Amino acid sequence: MSRNLFWASLIALLCLIATPATAVTFAEKNFAHLVTEAEQIFVGTASGATARRHPGGAIVTDVSFSGVQVLKGNAGNAETSLMIAGGTLGAETFALPGMPRFQIGVTYLVFAQGNGTTIFPVVGGDQGM
Repeated sequence: MSRNLFWASLIALLCLIATPATAVTFAEKNFAHLVTEAEQIFVGTASGATARRHPGGAIVTDVSFSGVQVLKGNAGNAETSLMIAGGTLGAETFALPGMPRFQIGVTYLVFAQGNGTTIFPVVGGDQGM
């Protein structure tokens, strides 16, 4: 192998290895920040998750909560849902590394902001759930 080919191959390999991974990270927040930033705070049990195609083309999942007790924001009814980017629709999966996930059957205290307009409407990621 010629010296130039060796160096070109090495540089190409290093460029592939050095490509940054896309992941979701959230700034650290204390309790006061979570309360202040949240439009709605509620306690509820994750009771279902339905993936669908958003009008913009992305896959989103509507996570529903039952037995909801609202502590801040709109009282609504005993059920509510959050629209979260990602999910599986047929054979297609869209997932963002680092994105927190709700587990069905688990009860959460949720600090929500921007539901329906942000990729993850929980303040501070897993800090707000």
